[in-house]
Amino acid sequence: MKRVHDLLGLPPEYHEDGPPEYTTPPDEYNRFAPTEPPAKAGKSRMVKMLLLAVAGLSLLGVALPGLSLVLPAEPEPTPAAVSPTPAPAVAVVPEERYTVQAWHEPPSGARVTLTWEGVGESADGATGLSVPEGARVRLSYVPEVPYTMEDVSLGGVMLDGAITQTDDPLLFTVGKGGGVIHFYLQFPSDETGTMPPPIPTNEPTPRPAPDVEVVFYATSSVYHGMVTLTQGYDHGAQGDANESITSVHVRLWDETLQAAAFAYDFTPEDIEAGFYATGALDLNEFYWEHRDELANVDTHTPPYLEATMTYTDANGTEQTVTHRANPAPEMWVDLTYDDPDDDWSWMWGNAYPGCFVARILIPTVESVRFTMDPNDELAPGDVFLAITVDGTPLPADGAYADVFEEVYTIDGETYKDRSLLYVMPRPDTFPEHGTAHLVLTQKLVHYDTTVTRERDYTY
Repeated sequence: MKRVHDLLGLPPEYHEDGPPEYTTPPDEYNRFAPTEPPAKAGKSRMVKMLLLAVAGLSLLGVALPGLSLVLPAEPEPTPAAVSPTPAPAVAVVPEERYTVQAWHEPPSGARVTLTWEGVGESADGATGLSVPEGARVRLSYVPEVPYTMEDVSLGGVMLDGAITQTDDPLLFTVGKGGGVIHFYLQFPSDETGTMPPPIPTNEPTPRPAPDVEVVFYATSSVYHGMVTLTQGYDHGAQGDANESITSVHVRLWDETLQAAAFAYDFTPEDIEAGFYATGALDLNEFYWEHRDELANVDTHTPPYLEATMTYTDANGTEQTVTHRANPAPEMWVDLTYDDPDDDWSWMWGNAYPGCFVARILIPTVESVRFTMDPNDELAPGDVFLAITVDGTPLPADGAYADVFEEVYTIDGETYKDRSLLYVMPRPDTFPEHGTAHLVLTQKLVHYDTTVTRERDYTY
């Protein structure tokens, strides 16, 4: 398949920041793409290709709760001209295990043990027990004072649907994610309704075991990943606060090929920060290298991002936690300036000369809310934009949302493409040409996470 530059005769240096993402090819890895684009009646789909060809914003940063981080610019790679053709299938993923912890709250000296029913594996409640989804786990304790079953209740930090309590208050079923159980013991009341005071203890509340969270999403054919150390981890702490974590290994794993398309080991600085972002990952070169292997398989599934953390628990025993995530589709937002000195007739109405324009070429939701107010709380899919020139912010006055639709025909079948846009006119007080600082923050649809891209842009 010819590249846009080849079709138009444009030099490769036409884009100062490299070509942006293209929309997803008709077959996922475009392995059997035609050598020439199919003929179509009416307007050409070249509009989409040319819109992408002028895109210049390609940076990745991350804003997480309690963590402010902006990553340096990374150009979005261009999908390769020839890629293997996959067919949808379900990947065979190894059994996932989740950590369950439990301790008494408030502390009373009760020593808690967790046991995997039917298997016999046991662990101290503070250390945690690693079990698969559906495991039945029993909580047992050795208290300093006697209790009855009526005095027992469970609570604490539990993921939605992660822990299902049975009729027996000390037996529960573990779902995805595991969880932390606070084990409450009520002192029995006497006939007068008085309650004895709790037994004092100097034992501190056990610290939760470290855990790891994986965020993995795709914009068109480009993958993005983030790995965050969570629970029992002190972000930014120095010294021995996080010394129990010995390693974190990240890999982008293709189950069909049984090969890693990307791998990374946390540095000591990464462990201290508690965070790592992969940046933009284009796998076209990886799949091109494995084209012969893929040609001999009937099905292929997208890769998943996996993080494996190793740490030493309070008993000096080495523990391993592994989490993985499949790629979730997210929208790519492009922010550029439509120069009035250029000829925009080929855009057939999808150009706004003299304006900064944010474009979502293939939206995955019906509508997107754009805002230029930094105090606005972003909902999933919302986009915040900030543009400054010589330190002066671009005013929101006059900015408006728009929708562009293109109807075309291929082989007698009619299609309609829809783009969402946010148009910000350049005021007369701003120079006609200069350098603008662009900030784009996007709330992901599939994760409770915001992603920020930031750059200086010559217009």
